[in-house]
Amino acid sequence: MRIGMSLVEPKGPDPFSRLNEQLQRAADDGFASAWMSNLFGLDALTALAVAGSRVPGIELGTAVVPTYPRHPAVLAQQALTVAAATGGRLTLGIGLSHKIVIEDMYGYDFSKPVRHMREYLAVLLPLLDGQQADFSGETLNAHIGLDTPAPGRVPVLVAALGQRMRSRRRRHPHPAVPYLAARLSRSRRRRWRSGCGHKERPRQRCSGGALVCVASAWWSVCGDLGDLGDLGDLGDLGGCGAGAGFVYRADSDTS
Repeated sequence: MRIGMSLVEPKGPDPFSRLNEQLQRAADDGFASAWMSNLFGLDALTALAVAGSRVPGIELGTAVVPTYPRHPAVLAQQALTVAAATGGRLTLGIGLSHKIVIEDMYGYDFSKPVRHMREYLAVLLPLLDGQQADFSGETLNAHIGLDTPAPGRVPVLVAALGQRMRSRRRRHPHPAVPYLAARLSRSRRRRWRSGCGHKERPRQRCSGGALVCVASAWWSVCGDLGDLGDLGDLGDLGGCGAGAGFVYRADSDTS
């Protein structure tokens, strides 16, 4: 198991200097990877290309880039460019996003998300492997090849929290990145792990995200967590009355 950390998207002036500081701190602290989400601020892939080119020795990942706003050929070209800029350290995490974002904000049809992802991968993966993409589907088409130089293949992780997406992974195993996977029930975690491997294929990489709070006494952070308000699916941990992910005890010799 490798442990990484999420980068906080910097706000205000000079965001790249502060992003670079976060990334350098993660590398110096021994984290194996650093991950950045793609929301409504900095473009995650562009930001990782800029900051990652200055900080060697740590894996860089997106968790995640929404698929609908970018044609898979466009995303493949950008991912290969970022990989070239960072010495092949990019892992591309992609996801469907949510109906409220894709339909209400972007205006795209979100009626067949699982089919969309299956067809998206049918175009994206060959292009990342340096192959021609010739595909005609229900949600997208592509007949294109790329000449983008890259130092090896760009690994791809697919966000798959919903039941239909997890079922797709059992039929078509693929590396995955579930957000807050630690909050899954024991039975759902067993089903999730079963999707990470297949009797006829090698086990796939599974990356999970969780909110972690380190404190000398877990109850000391309850008031701060309560200020966060209703965090929905994050649940209630440690009697704090607010979702937090995990609250770990930090002993005096913990760095």
